[in-house]
Amino acid sequence: MYNKDRDQARTLPIEDIGYLLLENDRITITLPLIRSCLEQNVGVIVCDDRHLPLGSLLSLSGHELTGKRVRLQAEPSKPLVKQLWRRVVVSKINNQADLVRCRDTACALRLKELAREVLSGDSTNREGAAARQYWCALMGPDFCRDREGAFPNELLNYGYAILRAITARAIVGLGLSPEIGLFHHNQYNALPLADDLMEPYRPFVDEIVLSLTVTGSTALDKEARGRLIQVSCTEVSIGGLVRPIQLAMSMTTASLAKCYEQGKADELLLPSFVT
Repeated sequence: MYNKDRDQARTLPIEDIGYLLLENDRITITLPLIRSCLEQNVGVIVCDDRHLPLGSLLSLSGHELTGKRVRLQAEPSKPLVKQLWRRVVVSKINNQADLVRCRDTACALRLKELAREVLSGDSTNREGAAARQYWCALMGPDFCRDREGAFPNELLNYGYAILRAITARAIVGLGLSPEIGLFHHNQYNALPLADDLMEPYRPFVDEIVLSLTVTGSTALDKEARGRLIQVSCTEVSIGGLVRPIQLAMSMTTASLAKCYEQGKADELLLPSFVT
């Protein structure tokens, strides 16, 4: 890397990079670097003029077992898919409850109860019921979660976009297809599986956004972006271990591949807050 303004050069091993975030219009990048990033499964994220992630580059040959795993992924039993989605939703609601406990203990208890009520495939939409209570308790009664909504929605959008790129990278790296989802199915969505698997990880972004708002942040400025980019380093509890999200997401994805191979949803590893 070369900084023209400071006349400084810096070298980093590509294999030590998880993802490359390009958000300045003055950045120049070479094709050999892009090629090397894809060969090492480094996520390359391109941002728009508002610094919001616009898209990412993913390797097409992330794992030697890609063919086998995608075939299993494309033909799972419906009960397996429904049980997998149930586990994802339960994990997400439990994490929401753990985060909101610092703001509203009663709401946290209600969310824990909703998590216990989740059925196969979340057929009664406990996820939606939990979201309504969660956002009100976390951000206040006037807050409305909307991608185009008022602050701090732009902070959430930015953090979720980073998380989505991390998830897509992990999926490709483990030989699964990000286009084949568990729950999300939309002809205009190229990464439905990433949207599925990132759900239990969203509260870790929410925690950073809450911290930013509490300390006086009022915009998606350089400091806020820097904090949100660090979500990949946030430590979570998963499979009896404490791991940064970037590694935890690979564990989640690897366990999903195992679920497809063995036909058992209880193999799926999902995160929780470190206690």
